[in-house]
Amino acid sequence: MVDGLPLAVAVVAFAAVAELLDRTGRLPESVSVTGPFVTLSSTRGRTLLTRLARPRRAWRRAGNVGLTGVGVAMVLAAVGVLLAGAAVLADPGASPIDSASSVLVIPGVNRFLPVAAAPELLFAVLVGLLVHEGGHGIYCRVEGIEVDSVGLFLLGVIPAGAYVLPGEDSDERANLPGWARMFAAGPVNNVVLAVVAFLALLAVLGSVQPVPGVAVGGAFAGAPAADAGIERGDVLTSLDGRPVRSAADLDAALANASGTVRVERADGPPTQVRPEPTVVRAADGAPLTTPETVVAVNDTNVSSERAFREALGPREVAALRVRPGTIDPGFDPSSPTYGDDGTRTAVAAMGLSGQVVEGGPLAAAGLPAGERVVLVRVDGDRTLDLAALEDALADRDPGDQIRVVAYAPSEDARHAGARRELTISLGGDSAPVVGVLPEAGVSGLVVSDFGVGVYDTGTYLTALRGGGIPAAGADGLLGRVFAFLLLPLAGVTGLAGYNFAGFVGSARPLYELTGPLAGLGDVGFAVTNGLFWLVWLNIQLAAFNCIPAYPLDGGRLVRVGTEWLGVRYDVADPARLAERVMVGTTLVMLSVLGLILVVSVAL
Repeated sequence: MVDGLPLAVAVVAFAAVAELLDRTGRLPESVSVTGPFVTLSSTRGRTLLTRLARPRRAWRRAGNVGLTGVGVAMVLAAVGVLLAGAAVLADPGASPIDSASSVLVIPGVNRFLPVAAAPELLFAVLVGLLVHEGGHGIYCRVEGIEVDSVGLFLLGVIPAGAYVLPGEDSDERANLPGWARMFAAGPVNNVVLAVVAFLALLAVLGSVQPVPGVAVGGAFAGAPAADAGIERGDVLTSLDGRPVRSAADLDAALANASGTVRVERADGPPTQVRPEPTVVRAADGAPLTTPETVVAVNDTNVSSERAFREALGPREVAALRVRPGTIDPGFDPSSPTYGDDGTRTAVAAMGLSGQVVEGGPLAAAGLPAGERVVLVRVDGDRTLDLAALEDALADRDPGDQIRVVAYAPSEDARHAGARRELTISLGGDSAPVVGVLPEAGVSGLVVSDFGVGVYDTGTYLTALRGGGIPAAGADGLLGRVFAFLLLPLAGVTGLAGYNFAGFVGSARPLYELTGPLAGLGDVGFAVTNGLFWLVWLNIQLAAFNCIPAYPLDGGRLVRVGTEWLGVRYDVADPARLAERVMVGTTLVMLSVLGLILVVSVAL
């Protein structure tokens, strides 16, 4: 992320210098300045637009098809905005928007868009804007609409918008269908460019392959791997001479490891790792903290995550003896307090933990909604985690009655909390539910012997090729497009382990070019990134401009379309009706979009 203060200072300084140059007459007439915003205008583009518009009959036929598609997209965009507003109100915390900067397509300012992606992304922004406004310009000439000038808006030196300015003497009412085709041309051009860029991207991706091995998306602070110097962007190729090519291979190699293991990396020196059961993630209210290492469970020494789980066994409550892992800068060794031997013991119920869902089966049985509980037995089966819960309910149906054993955790580390035995009626529609929002791991503790997050390189390549992401839960064209658009937010939304902003930064070493592009190196990846952002941004531009709100193309089409219908059905004042409808839809859309932003940021 870019530091906000230097950025603000740079924007103010640019605005001051630009304003000074403008007032002293040192800027050309084609350049105007308003604060940090710069407008570049020209009349020379009109000749090119006239040449491009010469096959007018063909352009009009294509325009009618595009107008139909944009009309459908406007309805979908309006419904999408309303559904997004309802979803944010229902669960504000689920929105990936956590600040106003999250909606700005500016690398380094938007936390989902790294600075490393800036060159290709800004190229895509510029091309997308030119193609969008170029569509408006061509149809102005096709429909006989005068063009005063064409231009580009800049925020400092960053492209922020483009425009084609119709002449003041152009009579919109004389050719309402022509104006509608002109307004629809911008989104249509963006979609066409996205399709062309996607086909080119498919061709290039044929030469992009993951580097053989296990790609590391990140190493948890204080975990054995981080202590050994393994970090994001590494590719692990073998453990103690045993090749690893997948997360399953890594788990199998660790399961057979004894003591310190030698880890080979694709692009780095080998290192030594001593696997130990280390807490790499802990939920609020969990009995342990990160990065503590589990030494013993119920006085049974443990040296691996498998041994940790086996030691828990059928016992509902466990005494966990732990010592601090390697201390990272944010870890306070004075809290919790360790004994003279450097360890401490926490007593806790060990099972699937989570919050009780309001109105769910557990709440109906008497557990307080919103409180954290630990389920240790479900339908007679020992329940350590979510996988165990799913196994216990595999042969059950919604409406079945089962027995559960739950603990309400205690704030005292010496006690496991109150034990409750309950009979509940399973909820759900197609699948049975007990009414708990589950936490990851056992009692909110994710324990790992190694402590790395595996970066599934194949998942991102599949999504880039239009194959979708399995976790998205939606197939078909729309589902795959949705997965493609969410790649920069894949980690935040839970579709994949990490966000993907192209083959940049730590993701770059995880892939290699093969075949005819093998010799291009970073240039080949820059082309690939540029095509990715061209597709991503042009779909976004088309969808955004289809929102029925002024001054977007969707809002203008609402006005033109309403006036055309008013004329056709002899409404007394069709222009006034069109203005009212446009203002109404604009107020609704902007209100919902503002609500989404305010609620997401505030909550």
